[in-house]
Amino acid sequence: MSDELESRLQQQLGTAYALERELEGGGMSRVFVARDNALSRAVAIKVLRPTLAATMSVDRFRREIMLAAGLQHPNLVPVLSAGEVDGLPYFIMPFVKGESLRVRLRRGPLSVRETVGVMRDVARGRWWTSSPRVSPRIRRCGRDTPAPSLAHWTIRR
Repeated sequence: MSDELESRLQQQLGTAYALERELEGGGMSRVFVARDNALSRAVAIKVLRPTLAATMSVDRFRREIMLAAGLQHPNLVPVLSAGEVDGLPYFIMPFVKGESLRVRLRRGPLSVRETVGVMRDVARGRWWTSSPRVSPRIRRCGRDTPAPSLAHWTIRR
């Protein structure tokens, strides 16, 4: 394991999940790809960064987990499980293969057809949340992804 948080997270997860690698990005959190050993599938594990735990409300991150866990829609990535490691909350969701919209846009602008498709699917997922206090982030919308998936939620102040 590359650092203490990663080691402690693996210890907390036991043999149920095997951490494989860390994804880049992840502003207020660190996101790891892991193997769900019981179901032989890839999952993403998102844990609050220790450096932010002191300056940001851990309760706010927990509220985001609870909010995301209550949302179910084909364009929303569901929460499978949640827990805590060293006082830092984390949650587990399916790993959605594909690239983020940010990475996709680095390759160049979307075509009109791609833009309409992304916006349609995002609007469907966003409408489902039905709260002006919830701000979604598009996580996957690449060639390998059947539809854009909203996987990151922020509760507006």
